[in-house]
Amino acid sequence: MLFWLAVFGLLMFRVNEMPRTANILVMLCTAMLPMVEHLAVASAENLRDIIHPRPSEYETAATAFHAIGIQNGDRLAVVAPLSEIGLGFESYDVRAAGARIVAQVEDTEGFWQLEPTELDSLLKRLRALSVRAIVATNMPPGRTQANWHDVAPFGSSRLVALLVDQ
Repeated sequence: MLFWLAVFGLLMFRVNEMPRTANILVMLCTAMLPMVEHLAVASAENLRDIIHPRPSEYETAATAFHAIGIQNGDRLAVVAPLSEIGLGFESYDVRAAGARIVAQVEDTEGFWQLEPTELDSLLKRLRALSVRAIVATNMPPGRTQANWHDVAPFGSSRLVALLVDQ
């Protein structure tokens, strides 16, 4: 855009300064319209947040954890690959609820494909560790939701929890 403004300025050297300046200003304003629109949208969102503050995502998740019975000091297990533990939002949400991650299921796909007897065996082992709930993200669409609680839906991800003592 700046290149074409420079070319235009060079070609318009014979034109009176007033029309040339007006043309350049119109072109600059036209180039800035997308930026102004973005600025207006961002300003409106900030103003809305100032007038009607919304809780952050981790505060919403912490409230949902408390609503299903997870309390300060409870021990939780997460379903996440080793490379993602601590990087995913579930660790922040668990921490905001005052709970601690003490166990991990690394094979997420395998976890969601467990047979009911295998899941019961896993829950029994987790109970032995005093784990209160399993926290996972993105429950597969075909999975039944019996006993699972939606803790926090965030965009394309969904945080769910299964109380171990149920």
